[in-house]
Amino acid sequence: MKKTLKISWLIIGTFAIIYSLKNDYKYIFTILSALICFSIIPYIILLKRNLKISKFLFNIRFFWFYPLITLFGVLIFSSLRFLLRDENPNNKAILIVFGTSLLIGIIWGIKEFLKIKSKKSENELYESVDLVNSEYDTEMSGILTLNKSNEISFYEKNLEIFKINTSDIKNLKVNIENKFFPTHFLIELNNGMTYGFGSEFPFVWKKEILK
Repeated sequence: MKKTLKISWLIIGTFAIIYSLKNDYKYIFTILSALICFSIIPYIILLKRNLKISKFLFNIRFFWFYPLITLFGVLIFSSLRFLLRDENPNNKAILIVFGTSLLIGIIWGIKEFLKIKSKKSENELYESVDLVNSEYDTEMSGILTLNKSNEISFYEKNLEIFKINTSDIKNLKVNIENKFFPTHFLIELNNGMTYGFGSEFPFVWKKEILK
């Protein structure tokens, strides 16, 4: 997801600059809007890790969360651009902004959904995560699942790397930096072993695993 975000912002930023250069001196307002937007959006995306949403909303996040990200990003960019240039957008422009951003978000969400579709039917929770070590460096990327038998599995390319029964879990801690941004959640087993995961919604996992 992080790689996809970087590519998405690069594409949007490139189009913004190209468009701006065709508008004479006014290009500075568009670039300024883009810079402000790009500095705000990443933090808003990180703040979502504090969400304690239901299992249902988490499992359909591909169809509401990703469209909302793109809609919010384009909305901020467009609003700043019109405000800085002291212009009033017309209805056609508003419809284009809403329609385009939602379409991009839906395509993005479906793309992410297809990555883990194979784990959907037999599991309660499923997410593409990073397995991290004690230094929080990524060791491998894969899919984390929680099935109906209360078993947590981590897969890399459809190969099950390990399986944990929730009854073997001693503690689950969400690692928070700067008081605002959860970065990982850590599972400590009764035998002393610890597994760390880079998740986009750590509190959802904590709630479902410890309930």
